[in-house]
Amino acid sequence: MSYSSSIEKGVFIENTIRITEDYDGDGISDNHDVDIDGDGITNIMEDRNEDGDNCYWTYPSDTDGDGIPDYIDIDSDNDGILDNLESQNWHYYFAPSGVDKNANGLDDVYERNGLFGIIPDDSRDRDGIPNQLDLDSDNDGIPDNVEAQATNGYIKPSGVDLDNDGLDDSYEGIGNSGLTPVNTDGLWKPDYLDYDSDEDGVPDSNEGHDFDYDGEPDNTYTGVDTDNDGLDDGYEGSDVDDGYDVNDEIEDPANDLPDTDGTEDVNYRDLDDDGDGIDTPDEDANGDGDPTNDDTDQDGTPDYLDPDNGPDTDG
Repeated sequence: MSYSSSIEKGVFIENTIRITEDYDGDGISDNHDVDIDGDGITNIMEDRNEDGDNCYWTYPSDTDGDGIPDYIDIDSDNDGILDNLESQNWHYYFAPSGVDKNANGLDDVYERNGLFGIIPDDSRDRDGIPNQLDLDSDNDGIPDNVEAQATNGYIKPSGVDLDNDGLDDSYEGIGNSGLTPVNTDGLWKPDYLDYDSDEDGVPDSNEGHDFDYDGEPDNTYTGVDTDNDGLDDGYEGSDVDDGYDVNDEIEDPANDLPDTDGTEDVNYRDLDDDGDGIDTPDEDANGDGDPTNDDTDQDGTPDYLDPDNGPDTDG
């Protein structure tokens, strides 16, 4: 019996989930395993306890609505990034050690220094939604599913999960590997956690939404998230209450996101946005650290987006 088919009237059938199975294959039967999916987050932590019974297997949380409850879903928001990776602070990530000396189902690396399981991280946007449940972990309006992948060759979710582990088959890789997040500038954080992915001085929340190339974003943060998916309503597509639409109508980032020069990459990943051979940080004429307010020829297009920003000499 598959896990997705073992839900009956919102309650997991106990003898198919908690007693006879070893979901993560760690040798600990599920009824003795405090981390059934092996992601480092305890079963109790993965249940929002909306029914108030303090029991994770009755009416369990299923954040992305894929029929796989979070406590047995290795990608609870369906963005292709594994919960184990996304739930931890990027600077202090610990991979599973494969050691469980007390045989409780929780990897020993997550039982160190008085800890008992991963405490999910929400340190980037502080919107109250932990990253493994947040479609836009840095609040720049570009979904994590898009930012975690290269622009060219982007793979959208298939909607198929043949092994019922919660990870879309498009991102299974070898051994449920999930996506390896892109880090454009090669600095501290991958793009899905980086406010300025190309480190050019113009934030992604601007470059990813400036479709008329005037230096100002056309879509902006509102502070409202109607469907509670972590993506602000100001950045949602045609439907602000579409649930966990992980790419939010961005089917082809190379064509769906702003790209002034049409070369190299889209603007939020392009250090020379207008393709004039001058990097965006060097087009900050007034030296205030903000390239968006420099418009040498006063034509309404800031220099970093204007390949011809000199004075008009042809009348």
